Amino acid sequence: MFAKNRFVCVGLASLLALSLLSGCGGGGAEGAVLFVDAEFDPAAVSNLSSPIGETTTSAAQIFEVIQAGKLEEFWIVLTNAESADEGTVQVTIRPLDGGGRPNPSSATSIITPIDVDTATLAPFPIETFVEFDVGDDPGRVVAPGDQLAIVVEFVSRVPAGALSDGLPIARLLGRDDNGDPIGLASTSPDGLTWTNNATDDYIYRTFVLQP
Repeated sequence: MFAKNRFVCVGLASLLALSLLSGCGGGGAEGAVLFVDAEFDPAAVSNLSSPIGETTTSAAQIFEVIQAGKLEEFWIVLTNAESADEGTVQVTIRPLDGGGRPNPSSATSIITPIDVDTATLAPFPIETFVEFDVGDDPGRVVAPGDQLAIVVEFVSRVPAGALSDGLPIARLLGRDDNGDPIGLASTSPDGLTWTNNATDDYIYRTFVLQP
């Protein structure tokens, strides 16, 4: 994992207090204020999960920025999956390609890629936000209307080599009822060819830092 990025599990019970602090003056350095920006956090429990493994390598949530500032952090509901194996998945935030799908290149990410050990994640189907603190990454200035994708993709399995039990090592949770009017979920079997799913959304929340 890159030193200047971090991720921690955040219980849903404490989510309200944290979001209120963020939106009402929970500022960073030099008087900057952290605001909740784009989000999809329905009251209903998730009824959708996308596997992350060798056969479906990648899943992404496309979202549209609402407020200008610097993307400071984001939350997703990412869990360990049913495989007895552990492994590593990588999380990036990328622009879209010309067809409105996540850019297939991790090099386009506006943040430093974050490697996540699946052993640190809550087991599926527990709905626990995982918080990603972007830190001081360059290129994270965003403007209203910018469309980006939070991408989670398979990196490796432990033990390495051939498939062990063949099951996914992680899952990204959401709902299939088109609840987010400015976002949509996307999946890829290989990280290169993406399919947007108009009625699906993964649970997420983004935060923008403003002076």
